[in-house]
Amino acid sequence: YISGQSDATIATLIRKIKTTSELLDSNTVKVVLGKTNEAMYFSRQPIPFIRDVPTEDWMNHATFYKHIGMYGYTSQALHSIEKLASHPYESLEKLEQLTWLANGYPIHCVECEGESHGIDTEEDLKIVSSMIAENEDKTQ
Repeated sequence: YISGQSDATIATLIRKIKTTSELLDSNTVKVVLGKTNEAMYFSRQPIPFIRDVPTEDWMNHATFYKHIGMYGYTSQALHSIEKLASHPYESLEKLEQLTWLANGYPIHCVECEGESHGIDTEEDLKIVSSMIAENEDKTQ
C-alpha cells in the first residue's frame, strides 16, 4: 500500500532539485509528474523545458524533480516488467523505467527529503567515499 495509492504496482522515490547544476547534470535523472504523482516521463535532460527563459533562470519558473532510483514493486509487476522487450527510449536514455511506461505500467512517485548520490563516474565514487568517511567521523 503506497500512501493512498492502493492500486499502485510500481513506486519510486523522488525529491525536488535544488540547484541549476544538478538540473543540468545528465547523471541526474529527472521526472515530470501527472496530477496524481504518476511519472509521465523520465530523462537525463532537464524536463520540463522552459521556452523563452534562460536556463540559469529555470529554477525560478518551475519545480523540477530528481529520480532517486529506488523502487517498490508488487511481485506481479516485477514478474511482468522483467519479461518486457526494451523500448527504443530505454536504449536512447539508458533508463529502464521508460520501457515500463511505454508498456502501460504506471509508476507512482513519492517525494522524499533524503539526499542520494548515484555512482556512475569515478568522480561520483570520490564524492560518495568522502560522504561515507564524513559520516563515520560524526558517529565516532
